[in-house]
Amino acid sequence: MRKGLSYLAYGVAAGVVLVGASHDALRAAGSSTRDKLAIAIEAKAVAEVLPIHKAQLMSYLKLLNVPVGLLINFNELKLTDGVHRLILPGSNR
Repeated sequence: MRKGLSYLAYGVAAGVVLVGASHDALRAAGSSTRDKLAIAIEAKAVAEVLPIHKAQLMSYLKLLNVPVGLLINFNELKLTDGVHRLILPGSNR
């Protein structure tokens, strides 16, 4: 079995990409469990990120049952200024 980090893009729907990643967890006491992570990514190119854009991503998080989402606005001089992380309330993942 190959160890390490692997990514899988599940699909694109309405501008949202659901990306999953799995990484072999550290083996503690002979355990062979694996950590899994999934995030939704919404890409925009707008002058300003409005509350409706964040609400749209929150709706996608609820529909896809994904706890974390990234809203990326490419209309920024510095790309890191356009990245917003949203967390679904009540998710215990």
